[in-house]
Amino acid sequence: ELGKDRVLSGFGMVGGTWREQKLVYVDRKNRKDPPFDNFILGAPFSEGRPILREVTMYFNGLGLKVHNFDPIGDWHLSHAAMIVGLAGMLYKNGCDIEKTARDKAGIRQGLLATREALKGLQKSGHAILPKDLKGILYFPTWLIRLRIQRLIRSRFAEIGLAGHAQVARDEMKALASDICEIAKGQGPCDTLKTWQEWF
Repeated sequence: ELGKDRVLSGFGMVGGTWREQKLVYVDRKNRKDPPFDNFILGAPFSEGRPILREVTMYFNGLGLKVHNFDPIGDWHLSHAAMIVGLAGMLYKNGCDIEKTARDKAGIRQGLLATREALKGLQKSGHAILPKDLKGILYFPTWLIRLRIQRLIRSRFAEIGLAGHAQVARDEMKALASDICEIAKGQGPCDTLKTWQEWF
């Protein structure tokens, strides 16, 4: 059984999909290409912080850039809320990239659901990490929609989002259920209704 002094990472690599007998996943062309230019680490409990410092120093010594998030569990929840929202938009349109990118109403609906989920996490005492994600709570919906449309049309989304969503539907559904369980404790949760319809 793992103790409270453990250290956890963020995602090891971006999701992928199967093509016949080959696993296809997203990787970088260059070493400094984001989001592959750093390694995400964190401690779920304060007891793990001393070990986190040691592990971070070790990876830095190997030439790896490390970003620490505290607590790492909040990073995972924030990341899941964002990914589940994007996956829902794709499921609504049969995982068709171009159809999803053209579905302005669906993107807006998914964005509002994700925004509500993040607010629910925040109200229940979880930090939104990384802090850049807080922009989803405050930036105009139309502006975020444009960024989502650009992301969905990218080669990255074809494999890392649509491809992964197709082979991990049960995983996404379970994540959506867990996030809604937390969010709905903070008041009426339309997110649950939206995600249930899409998943």
